[in-house]
Amino acid sequence: MDRIAGISVRHPQVVAFGGHYGWRVVTCVPADPESKGGSESTVRVAKADLVPTECNLLPAYSSFSSLLEACDKLSDDVNGREHRESRRIPAEALKEELALMHQLPTEPYTAALGETRSVRDNQTIRFGSVPY
Repeated sequence: MDRIAGISVRHPQVVAFGGHYGWRVVTCVPADPESKGGSESTVRVAKADLVPTECNLLPAYSSFSSLLEACDKLSDDVNGREHRESRRIPAEALKEELALMHQLPTEPYTAALGETRSVRDNQTIRFGSVPY
């Protein structure tokens, strides 16, 4: 990504990669926290909302499976109540969003694996305009 006259210019391979998988590549504005979304505060949110700081969970569960059951119950509880920012119930929002999602292509985008090259009859490989 580069900026020309304050406008972000994305690398063509990144744009093609995003298009292959149905993504839209968006860049944030430098020094503008409002354009960055929530990714920068993920750890802070997780610590505040999910990780208990005043207790040790080890004595509360007799086995890993009982801890897993408790996590499943918590997940159902959290995803079944209204989100404090969006005012939507996450389980219902997921049902709506699933209708907008598409299946990923079965073949990976070539740029994710590197550039494809083939050996020519003269035993060279061409990169750009230079034979090797």
